[in-house]
Amino acid sequence: MTFNGSFEVEKFSASIELKGKLLLSDVFNNFVTVVIGEGISLNCDIILKDFADEILQIVKPYLNKPNGIKPSQLINVFNSFPNEIKQYISGKFTDRPLNNIENQIELTIQKRKDNPNNAEKYGEELYKNTKEDLVYLKNVWGANNIQYQMIVNKLANEISQCAIEFFNVHQKKNDIDPGDAAIKVMKMAKSLGAIGQTKDRIEKSLEEMKFWDCYKAIYVLNEVKNAFIILDKENQRRSFFDRMVIDQNKVNELIKAEITTEIVKKIAISNNQSIIEEFYSLLKFLFSRISNKNILNGIEQTFVYSLPDNSSIKIRIIKEKKQREIEQERIERERIAGQEITLEQIFKMEEEQILREYDESARKTKNALILKWIGSIVAAIAISYGIWGEEGLAVIGLIALSLFFGLLRGLLKKF
Repeated sequence: MTFNGSFEVEKFSASIELKGKLLLSDVFNNFVTVVIGEGISLNCDIILKDFADEILQIVKPYLNKPNGIKPSQLINVFNSFPNEIKQYISGKFTDRPLNNIENQIELTIQKRKDNPNNAEKYGEELYKNTKEDLVYLKNVWGANNIQYQMIVNKLANEISQCAIEFFNVHQKKNDIDPGDAAIKVMKMAKSLGAIGQTKDRIEKSLEEMKFWDCYKAIYVLNEVKNAFIILDKENQRRSFFDRMVIDQNKVNELIKAEITTEIVKKIAISNNQSIIEEFYSLLKFLFSRISNKNILNGIEQTFVYSLPDNSSIKIRIIKEKKQREIEQERIERERIAGQEITLEQIFKMEEEQILREYDESARKTKNALILKWIGSIVAAIAISYGIWGEEGLAVIGLIALSLFFGLLRGLLKKF
């Protein structure tokens, strides 16, 4: 097995393979019968495990040594043996690190459930506490080994779950910015080299965390859009005078506070078409509903300026913006044109104003004459009562009533 202090792996492997074929052959069974006699059976699994243990003791001084033999090479030496024996040999090297990884995962799951606020800390600890064991298993099994991929996926899944729960709980509470810390832990999970659905989940979550502030800005704009749409539906059931309106000043204040220049630039250079398209779609909707467009114009200017020059959406936005400006100019011209009046309309308006003033003057004159005659009649009654007493009141009353009706007929004819 050794030559000049070097372990001859190929020769060693060939010798073990030959010994295995012997132990598994009918020749060996015949040999046992000759030596021990008939009627006594031996357990082949026990013999093979004993043989494996003996080989392990022989090669132990050469394991993981320069010019020696690696555990993965030793395990592969038993490829011609039944799978149970190969697993038995493998377990001699992998049980301890594998159990440690399994235990660390279970411990982390419990801590994460108990306190998701610190989940990113638990995910980072899990990564550090299992890193060496995972490297060891990779060296023993190989990166393509099914058992290795299973434990990698399980470990990466739990580390990524720590990042996700930490991110979600603090985003909901809005107490700290969870982005950088969550992304750091998620990158640890990605570095393990998971495959399949676990890999896809990590990459998707990492993308969402990377642009979480962009998604938050889009969420705010979506909420504003939904508020307009809901109010439109509610106003359809109301009369014209009962309809409600959104306070656009508050909307502009909200947009100014939430949609910062940094976020707008980040969206523009994200190279994420989904985010870019959705953001601009919401911006276009708000342009159609908000009258004071100063803040929206500033956002659009920053957004367009930050987009790459070769971006197809940038060309489209510039074109749509120009069309919107042309449409706005047309509306303004129509508004101004709608305010223009002809000379004939001016004369008619002045004539109507003179007639309204004449009618008002006539009404006031009529009221003054009536009050004057009523005052005269009342004065006459008072004087008559002073001269003739109660006996003259009846006659005076008839005279006054006659005069009043005469006055009323005269006024009606006059006006």
